[in-house]
Amino acid sequence: MEIRKEEIKGSKMRLLVDNTEYPYYRKIQPPLEVGTHKQQGTHKTRLFQGFALQGCGHILFSEI
Repeated sequence: MEIRKEEIKGSKMRLLVDNTEYPYYRKIQPPLEVGTHKQQGTHKTRLFQGFALQGCGHILFSEI
């Protein structure tokens, strides 16, 4: 709340979200792979999620 009051003030902010899925065909299952039925030929997908907060002339990006 302090940052919003002192830095952001009345500026508009945007939240950008990206969920990207890549098919995964190997047998070993690292923690990044999740089950899916969306990808042809496999039941696993590698899921990347990114979030960006844009406003006040700055962009804060985070990837999970």
